[in-house]
Amino acid sequence: MSNDFCVEMRKKLALAAVMLATVALWTAARDQLQQLGSLDPTQATEMLLPLLASTLDNVQRFGLPEALTGPVRRGDGETIRCHLATLGERAPGLLASYRADAALARAGLAAVAEPGLDLANKLATLAWLDDETTAPSAVRDASRPTE
Repeated sequence: MSNDFCVEMRKKLALAAVMLATVALWTAARDQLQQLGSLDPTQATEMLLPLLASTLDNVQRFGLPEALTGPVRRGDGETIRCHLATLGERAPGLLASYRADAALARAGLAAVAEPGLDLANKLATLAWLDDETTAPSAVRDASRPTE
């Protein structure tokens, strides 16, 4: 196998992992919406469909990883920290899924980012996503099991 083939396969596997994590996050989001809003599964799913549809539209129009948007793509650690803190306070059941999705998105984008370019530099600022101990304290506290 050529090195180029291995690099291409690694990129495709990383992006596939991002997509799988996204499905897990959608499921967790639906479940949390149900609980937070006293919604049935159909109502919760209907609330998420416009966002999911625009995500799929972006994948179809731009391909991957160009279709991936949001704070990870922007290298916006402050927004990610805010999301984690809010989830820690209001929906701690989503913390693990959000962190996993953000970390996988970062890894998938990093696999295709050219070193030294803007995207690679932005992703490097989010290395703390790989280490749960660097999460905001409210997030760490909310993710600990209660005794």
